[in-house]
Amino acid sequence: MGTGELDGTVFNWGPADGAETGDSGAPVEVTDMTDAEAAHLAEAPPGIAVVAGETSDTIFDLSPGETIIGRHPAHHVTLNNGDISRDHIRLILSEDLSEVTIEPLKAMNVTLINGQPIQEKTAITDGSSITLGNACVLRYLAKGNQERILFERSFAQNNIDPITGCWNKNRFMDVGSRQVKLCLVANQQISLALLQVVGMKAMREGQGEEALHAALKQIAEHLKGTLDVPGASVSHIVEGGFAILYPNTPINSAFKSATEVSEWFQGGVLDLTCSMGLAAARQGVTTLDQLITNTTSALQRSMSMGANQVRSY
Repeated sequence: MGTGELDGTVFNWGPADGAETGDSGAPVEVTDMTDAEAAHLAEAPPGIAVVAGETSDTIFDLSPGETIIGRHPAHHVTLNNGDISRDHIRLILSEDLSEVTIEPLKAMNVTLINGQPIQEKTAITDGSSITLGNACVLRYLAKGNQERILFERSFAQNNIDPITGCWNKNRFMDVGSRQVKLCLVANQQISLALLQVVGMKAMREGQGEEALHAALKQIAEHLKGTLDVPGASVSHIVEGGFAILYPNTPINSAFKSATEVSEWFQGGVLDLTCSMGLAAARQGVTTLDQLITNTTSALQRSMSMGANQVRSY
């Protein structure tokens, strides 16, 4: 796993520690729900919430029809756990969202519904607990279940950077790992750009912490606005360190996008500059860790070349 000294900060791109939550019990009433949360809940579809496991607090929205849940990266609900089979269970949601069933597939480990093992298609209801293997617990949330708000609050606390509103390091490592696997399975390229903002110390000393945070938020909004690739994402990993992941994208296309970002910095919109490095998953690169190591190497070369430079691995 690569590390780099960026604008005086040594940053380590290793996996972040994620907080796990236990089984939260039956659906509860959220007494302090905001108007925005209530409006969101009214529009939200049914979902599967991860109560315990590597992606705890994540909610996977469900559509009518069939959803396969398992370890395979192509599944809509992908769970990275050794106790879970590639195709573990099949969930079927009726068109009117009123009925949902779980069917165990050819999984090596047992599936429990509310603590009871199942061998065949079984109906579940709002709030039902689904245990896969020994370590992963899911909960079915019907449309309107207020517990969704509690999961989403916890998810935001653990996965969203409060300064920029981007994904944080924890979320980047989780989603990025799955996207690298999925692209490799589909024989598609995936590219990663690391951007380090330079000049933060001077801005903090000259204009204050609030001005620096406002600038980082502006940078994040600009980066999000440049994404024209389905599934692309921006994460704020450490202060001033951004990761931009481009699934199904060759490095030349990602390089063009990165160059446009560096030109935006060069235009003097902010009293800050940047350095950017890029790499793509290619022969010998099979994990997000390896992709990060190569991209960090390119970033360090970019930093040695001066302000607003972009270099690829």
